[in-house]
Amino acid sequence: MNDRRSLLGVGLLLAWASGCGAAPPETRTPAPSSIAPQSDQPSAAVAPERAPESSEPQKDNATATVAEALELVARVRGLAVKSVVPGVRMARDALRAEVSRLLTDETPKEAIDGNAECLFALDTVPADFDFAATLAELYSAELAGFYDPKAKHMVLATDLGEDAERMTLYHELVHALQDQHFDLEHAFDWKPESSDQDGALHAVAEGDATSAMTDIYAAASGTPAVQMPVAAFKIDQLLLQASPRLAHVPGIIARSMIVPYVDGLAFVRYLREHAGGWAGVDRALAARPASTEQVLHPEKYLAGEPVIALPPLQAPPGFSEASFRDVVGEQGLRVIFEEWAPAGLAAEGAAGWGGDRIAVFTDGERRVVRWHLVFDRDADARRAFGLFARGAVRPEQATPEPRTVRPFGDRSLAERAARSDRVCQFRPTRGAFAAVRHGRHIGVTLGPYLRANASVTGIGDCATALASAAAIAGAR
Repeated sequence: MNDRRSLLGVGLLLAWASGCGAAPPETRTPAPSSIAPQSDQPSAAVAPERAPESSEPQKDNATATVAEALELVARVRGLAVKSVVPGVRMARDALRAEVSRLLTDETPKEAIDGNAECLFALDTVPADFDFAATLAELYSAELAGFYDPKAKHMVLATDLGEDAERMTLYHELVHALQDQHFDLEHAFDWKPESSDQDGALHAVAEGDATSAMTDIYAAASGTPAVQMPVAAFKIDQLLLQASPRLAHVPGIIARSMIVPYVDGLAFVRYLREHAGGWAGVDRALAARPASTEQVLHPEKYLAGEPVIALPPLQAPPGFSEASFRDVVGEQGLRVIFEEWAPAGLAAEGAAGWGGDRIAVFTDGERRVVRWHLVFDRDADARRAFGLFARGAVRPEQATPEPRTVRPFGDRSLAERAARSDRVCQFRPTRGAFAAVRHGRHIGVTLGPYLRANASVTGIGDCATALASAAAIAGAR
């Protein structure tokens, strides 16, 4: 059985597709009749066979191999080939170096630092968490290959066995066709407050490639098409977190790698069954979902349910303009809630999401995160607030130990704290975690805290943080 890991646009590496978390996963490809996932940029696979490697990129017959696979992929997926996709083979060291280069060149420091600060303020990563290094390690682990939408070529590892190479091509070349028909070259370039919308497109692209890969494999092998169970991705998530090499990777990052495949596959299946087959998927790639909420609830995509607009977050006293602004989205909110509560409750709590804005404010060594969320109904906001309360009352973990499983936030304690629609816990390292609910609106303040050299210290108090959160929730 081959494991694959992939990466869509490097510009999306930080998408909250997982909110303050970031992106793409791994899946498995059983031998004769199942399959694995993919991506639009770097993809990865555990190669069962390893041939001798050379350090230089090789074109040899790679372009012919890609062309043969592309013809089959185009026929099964129903998208015509518009241009040749050159093929290049690289040794693993060169492949890893290319992923690191893409991360460095195409991911703004503002996005890296802002996401890392959000993750820290939410108490999901330690103070010394190196987001860029973690992403590079995850995305370069056992790479199989990737389609590069900017270079317009297909890159394959030199040591792949035949099955692993075929499955990589079936998946990645769907991304090549998506790029040729729907222009993905700049679709994932990072922009402030775009992560949720980018995450929605990411999920559609991954769901399309994963669903199509099943059909392509069946056509190539002459076997009946088999629906890949969504549960397979959840198994991969557990395996990813259990990997000794990745013991130090925070759980929120590992879960975020699976999210686009799980949610995207379910979305694409819904469109294929209820919205005209592949034509419905094509429409979703052209008229893209406005939010991950629309991906998680396909009926909302078909109905065109909009995101609820919120005013820009204002700087708190003593701080100037935000150093980072983004939108978490329902998908990202769910991933965060999974830190504080079981997955089922997390999904229920995030399901009423209507819109949000989050921002990091910096003044010298001081940091504070402000977050405004609005839900569809009062009952949705009340349910979500109960989960924020669980996050607030969970004891801070200043120095996480690898392989330790943190308990969820205490439910009964959170319920008592949430009865007044105001909750705050002061954390020695991160400062206050304050949340206030006003009807359908929730305001959250995380911090302030002081980053001085290698140390981080919480400053301020709950009274000030609650006032800040109340002002956020009351803004219209």
